[in-house]
This record gives sequence, structure tokens and C-alpha cells, in this order.
Amino acid sequence: MAKVASVEIESSEQESLLAIKRQPLEFELKFPEATYAWDRVRAFFLQFTGSFAVEPIPQTGAPDSLAMMVSNRLAAADQFIFEVRRSTGKKGARFSVAARGRATGTSASEIRLQAQNLARFVQTGTLDASLTPPRSAR
Repeated sequence: MAKVASVEIESSEQESLLAIKRQPLEFELKFPEATYAWDRVRAFFLQFTGSFAVEPIPQTGAPDSLAMMVSNRLAAADQFIFEVRRSTGKKGARFSVAARGRATGTSASEIRLQAQNLARFVQTGTLDASLTPPRSAR
């Protein structure tokens, strides 16, 4: 039976915002933490997006690695498009998080903040729910 990933939701706006702004969009985690992080990716997309797809990413020259991507790019009603990539190796996984705004006029700083909030959740299990966009209808 898989260990359940721990999750913490914050409300202290100032502390949370500072931590999010320091969050890198690319990071590595060793097993088993990498497995729990991938579970958090799925949890985020289930909770905060209208729909999502998990797709394999073709790898060249790395026979021991497996790369996957999760994205909500087909959920037209979502305010932001999120993308999380994971490349696994023998000892762990490398994660990369990106975001784009659907609406013209969405600021680059807001888009980056959304990506960093998701990256922090993937890496640590801590999500500032006050910053997540409202969930679109399915």
C-alpha cells in the first residue's frame, strides 16, 4: 500500500507569498519523495483544473529514464494552463513546472506566481489555496 503524501494548506499570506517567490520551477527529488510529489501533481490537477492529460515524453539517449507530462491545456475554461514534467531515473526524479495565462493581459508576474505556487506544492506539499485560480466547471 502506498504511503499517503502529506499536504499542508496555508493562510498566512505574507509568509506564504515570500516562500512561493523563492520556489524554483525546476528541482530534483529522490525516491520515495519523488513518488509522493507525482501524487501531489495529480491531486492538484484533479482539484484545481477542469480536466487534464498525462502524456509520455519521448526520451533519446537515456534508456533508464521515463519522462511524463501532465497538462490542462485542453481545459478551455481554465484561467491558467499548467504543465508539470517529470523525468525519472534510478535514484529519483527531476520536475519542471510551467504556467501560461489564457487571457490576454495576464501579467508575467501573476503567471510566474501561479507556477511557483504549484512547484512548491509538488516539491513540499504546501499549497497557498488563496492563490489558486477558481476551478472551472467540468
